[in-house]
Amino acid sequence: DEYVVLDATLFYPEGGGQPADTGMLVTANSMVRVENVLKSGDVILHKVNDFSLKRGDRVKGVLDEERRWALMRHHSGTHMVLRAAKEVLGPHIHQAGSQLSPETARLDIRHYTHITPQQMKEIEREKSRLKKKIEQCEKRIEELEGIIAGLEEELCNVTAPDKILELTAKYETAKRELDEKMDEWAKLSE
Repeated sequence: DEYVVLDATLFYPEGGGQPADTGMLVTANSMVRVENVLKSGDVILHKVNDFSLKRGDRVKGVLDEERRWALMRHHSGTHMVLRAAKEVLGPHIHQAGSQLSPETARLDIRHYTHITPQQMKEIEREKSRLKKKIEQCEKRIEELEGIIAGLEEELCNVTAPDKILELTAKYETAKRELDEKMDEWAKLSE
């Protein structure tokens, strides 16, 4: 009775150490707070604080975006720290668990001995290096997407065969580099 099921939702349920989204469900006549989101089988359940919604109501979901962004940053950060720990301590490192909140993130890893302060510093340096590489990769991807969009527009408006060949070659080169950067980004972000 205190849960709402929607035909589609942008709210993430709790899972994998990451808390569920919160926010509001808004109709023409009411606004109810979503306090928790759970998954039961294939169904997403939205726990609400007020059950003024009626079956068939047209609902707009509004996320607590600041909270979502904080959780996303912490989620990405745990992946970077885990990868950095593997680089510094060895490939035997595995995630044993994690807990995220908007304010903090905790990553539990398995290692055969206590991590020294020096190793912690090395992990932090490696994480910072990895973050910088990911940011550079994302920046180049954004640039290439802009270049490709511009070339596509130019190709739609040009008729001279020589110009079409020149633009097509530039387009294919940019697409190839974009594919390579996307692969690089995916590997860095694992």
